[in-house]
Formats: sequence, C-alpha cells, structure tokens
Amino acid sequence: MPVSRSGKVAAVMLFILITQFLTLALLTFENPFGAIVYFIVITPFTGLLGLIFGILGVIKEKGTGRILPVLTLIVSLIFIALELSFLFGYSFEG
Repeated sequence: MPVSRSGKVAAVMLFILITQFLTLALLTFENPFGAIVYFIVITPFTGLLGLIFGILGVIKEKGTGRILPVLTLIVSLIFIALELSFLFGYSFEG
C-alpha cells in the first residue's frame, strides 16, 4: 500500500480508470458509437490525471509501494493511446 499522498491518489486514480474501463465495456454492448464518444470525451481528463499522479507516486514511493503508481501510469498511458487512436484513426482514415 502506498504511503505518500500522491501514491494514495494514484491508487484512487487506478480505481477510477478501472471503473471507466468497465463502464466502457458495458456501454459497448448497448451503444458502440456512444461508447467511443464517451471514451473520447472522458479519457483526456482521467488519463492526464492518471499520468500526473502516477509519475508523482513513482517518484515519492519506495519499495513495494510503487506497484500501484506504476500500474496507474501504465493504464493511463494505454488509455491515452487508445483515445488518440480513436480520435485520429476515425478522423483521418475515413
């Protein structure tokens, strides 16, 4: 478990990112295009916050407390990459 505040916030951000992914997965079955729009609208904010608190958590944590900030950093990078591929993939590929 993280000790510093930024590590704890990174753990909360990881929970928010996982909740966002589960919401996206459930929404995909009901309305796929709405899920893409939801992902494009929400991800820049949560992904950016996840990057910021993930980096701060990795810097301030030591030992096994770094696991959650590193996971937050990885998941937010994946979300931002997916968001950019949705945004620019559909814009430029037709």
